[in-house]
Amino acid sequence: MYNQIITNMELTDYLWIPILCTFASFFTSWGIGANDCANSFATSVGAKVLTLRQAVLVAAIFEFTGAFLMGSHVTDTVRKKIVDNSSFEEHPEELMWGMFCAVFAAGIWLCVATKLKLPVSTTHSIVGAIVGFGLAAEGPSVVDWGTIGEIVASWVLSPLISGLFAVGIFLFIKYFALVKENHIKNLYRIYPFLIFCLFFINALFIIYKGTPALNLDNTPLWISVVSSVSIGIFCALIGQFIGIPFMKKRLEVWNENRENQRNDPEQQEIELSFGEQFTNKS
Repeated sequence: MYNQIITNMELTDYLWIPILCTFASFFTSWGIGANDCANSFATSVGAKVLTLRQAVLVAAIFEFTGAFLMGSHVTDTVRKKIVDNSSFEEHPEELMWGMFCAVFAAGIWLCVATKLKLPVSTTHSIVGAIVGFGLAAEGPSVVDWGTIGEIVASWVLSPLISGLFAVGIFLFIKYFALVKENHIKNLYRIYPFLIFCLFFINALFIIYKGTPALNLDNTPLWISVVSSVSIGIFCALIGQFIGIPFMKKRLEVWNENRENQRNDPEQQEIELSFGEQFTNKS
């Protein structure tokens, strides 16, 4: 279809295609980083686990890696299963320009939402944009409404399912560590298990249903499970023998600095002054 587009266009028009598409792609990617990616790291930055600079660095590496290793299936759905590509065989340039407009429109909306401080979904944006271009180009018949129904259902189920997982993880940490005595030691005990679960799940998805570019989409289940368990155990050992000593050292430094601040007369005067102001306002 792409070759047919090129033969139907002048050479000067052809030269603008990669320029426009590259600009739209980078523009939308910038919007994704400013909004959708920020959704993922807001909790880490808010909890002061990561600084903003560290979050940007981690996101640059792992957001790209995740998209490369696991994004092919979502890309395939967005590319072929929202609108019927066969409807554009007689005029494929409409499909090309329509997809371009959809990407560009999604990028514009992401920037507007970021300006308004609204956490939105890139998936919602791009799916809606493709449906809009399909309706404008060929009418309702070109849209695969069954796929749209499945996507919308996932939008409803995703918050519920992730909420249930969050409840389960929090209750596990609460009852095995926080409500018991010596909760810091208990957290150290369950930390390797949490690391194992995290890397096991991610590795299983990547190896079993990863990108076809690395031939990971047809990996046998038993190989995927064995490999994922091995990766999980390896990462748990790193957490046990490297991560925990590092955290203990950081905690000792933090407690020492906190104790020094408490013994600092200037700091005590500031805290006393702040307490008096708060009492007076109350």
